[in-house]
Amino acid sequence: MWNRKIDEFLISKQQFKRLNADHRIYIHRNGDKLAIIALYVDDLLILTSNISIMEKLKLELSHAFEMTDCGEAHHFLGIKINRSQGNLTIDQCHYIDQILSKFGMKECKSVITPLIKLNSLDDAERDDARDIRNNINQLEEVDQLLY
Repeated sequence: MWNRKIDEFLISKQQFKRLNADHRIYIHRNGDKLAIIALYVDDLLILTSNISIMEKLKLELSHAFEMTDCGEAHHFLGIKINRSQGNLTIDQCHYIDQILSKFGMKECKSVITPLIKLNSLDDAERDDARDIRNNINQLEEVDQLLY
């Protein structure tokens, strides 16, 4: 019911287009003006190219739906949103920390690449390592085709 209402409002009344790849993402573009809405259950994350578009959109949404404006987003679906000097970055550090804690790996030492160094192996080991890498590459290709 809610999805139909918000879908009808955004598409019919606000001229947003819903992405075919993800029906929870709506985009409205008019020249250099851009608005993107990400919908998750009954939460909306609104991104716009300028503040006046944001304010107008929030006003129209508040007339159509009972809503609470939570202000600037700092977290959304486990993703941390950082703003600094006109730049916007996102990260999942907190989520990664939770996973490491869950599996008792918080104190593990990181490595750049967990691969075997080929120059420290003899010829037979080097051939085995190449075969393993080739198999991994083939599996990755199959995985990408399946995805």
